[in-house]
Amino acid sequence: TLIGRGAVIDAAGRDNGIVVAGPEAAGTTVQGFKVENANAEGILAISTSGLTILGNEVTGNDQTPGNESLPQCSPPGLPPDCGEGLHLMGVSNSRVIRNDVHDNVGGILITDETGPSHGNVIANNISRDNVEDCGITLPSHNPAAVEHPDQGGVYDNTIVDNLSEGNGGAGVGMFAPMPGMA
Repeated sequence: TLIGRGAVIDAAGRDNGIVVAGPEAAGTTVQGFKVENANAEGILAISTSGLTILGNEVTGNDQTPGNESLPQCSPPGLPPDCGEGLHLMGVSNSRVIRNDVHDNVGGILITDETGPSHGNVIANNISRDNVEDCGITLPSHNPAAVEHPDQGGVYDNTIVDNLSEGNGGAGVGMFAPMPGMA
């Protein structure tokens, strides 16, 4: 459990401000931080479950355009996608609640490069002024999910009671670029 109580993580010069990764990190709570100035994502969660990301301010991240060379941005054989303020990659049964995600390239991103992202609740967040991408984005990138759903897909997520305004793309965008992707 990481409780910030208003603490600031200035991630200038670092890829991310907070990283929660792997099955051993299941059940982690990240609450009460201001995370700013990361080269890519402010908060990145990879291949885990049961997270609670609650009451954080995530702002001014993706300071290094073209950061697709970072490992989390372009897994082998998949399209690059990162730099949002808050990114869940291959995360399941987690909650992202009452966060203020603003002035990043994009807001909240839920993807499947490392496995399926499902059963997540994204509720009561503010995603604003993320001028180059959507406020909340749910793209399925992993082509393996077409024949092997256990390897990818972004599905069965609940997006409810969020405010998304002034972003560069859709308020909430859901994308599956190939037939059969979840």
